[in-house]
Amino acid sequence: MKAVVVLGHRLMDNGHPTIELSKRLDLGIELFNKFDADAIVFSGGMANPSAGITEAEVMSQYAISKGTPSSKIILEEKSLDTISNAIFTKELIKNKCDELYVVTSCYHTRRTSFIFRKVFGKSYKLNFDYCASLEEEGEFEDMKLNQAREFFKGMNRDDVEFEEHFEA
Repeated sequence: MKAVVVLGHRLMDNGHPTIELSKRLDLGIELFNKFDADAIVFSGGMANPSAGITEAEVMSQYAISKGTPSSKIILEEKSLDTISNAIFTKELIKNKCDELYVVTSCYHTRRTSFIFRKVFGKSYKLNFDYCASLEEEGEFEDMKLNQAREFFKGMNRDDVEFEEHFEA
């Protein structure tokens, strides 16, 4: 059996997916449909307790809203990092799937490939050819800019501390 595995990414405090996670989801759903996969696995626990929901649950809701059948969705809700993504995903799909398309962000692919190959071994066919790109479209920089805007929100240029740390 064939499955697409989408790795989570820390949610915003309001429980919504970041741009980066949305890109991973869109690509994962696209591959799920393109390869007529038997299942789509959403891997991600509650890395941001302020969100009050697991990454996997948010990803599942997103996929269902885009037409993915809930019967094809497998939730892995314990992982908090890439190593546990691999370990807990393997536990869930053992003896169910032997071919996986693993989706993450492009900058994260090399490390993900290394970890998943170590955890899954040679008995699984693992594919890392597809990744969600942010940098090429400038979205990564937009995300970082928004984070900077949030940091400076409410700061007054007349604040002494602000002037001491930043040039006018």
